[in-house]
Amino acid sequence: MTEGGKAMHLMGASLGAHNHIIEEMSYYKEALRFKRLALNGGVEKDNNDDGDGNGGFDIENSSVSISDTLHCMGFSYDYTGDYQSALNCYEEALNIRTHLLGNDDLRVAETLHNKGAILCEEGDCEGSMECLDEAFRIRKLHHGEAHESCADTQQWMGNVMREWGDYDEALEYFKVALKVKKAKLGKTHE
Repeated sequence: MTEGGKAMHLMGASLGAHNHIIEEMSYYKEALRFKRLALNGGVEKDNNDDGDGNGGFDIENSSVSISDTLHCMGFSYDYTGDYQSALNCYEEALNIRTHLLGNDDLRVAETLHNKGAILCEEGDCEGSMECLDEAFRIRKLHHGEAHESCADTQQWMGNVMREWGDYDEALEYFKVALKVKKAKLGKTHE
């Protein structure tokens, strides 16, 4: 069943890469079902999980693989504009990841970054900045400040500052992010 879950996840990712979002989500939902079955010894639990990341959560009977699928589902829901389902998926993935991997894992940072971006889009600047600050801290810990992932997070921090109306602070974040990206990607990279 574990291999079936992996296969379903990869099918979802492949379909998502080709913008087949509906099919992508159906494979991710099946991947979650397979992965949870594998952890439950093949016993299907009645957990009222409709695949939006807001059900079936059992931290003690979970895996990093499940968090990876939930994270991908969050990304897909975000892409379609279903921000609440995306946030639900990211929150469940984040809970699993911090529980199993600790607070300083890069996968935790990735989920925090994406959650922070959605919260910014939804107008929750305070919640967004909390997520982005923590994502930046973790990414900086692993990569140093002059890394593209840090620049991506700082760019979103600039977006939050812009939403708050602090244009000077936003500009500082944007300048730092641009400097890092130019250094890594070259001045003519689009």
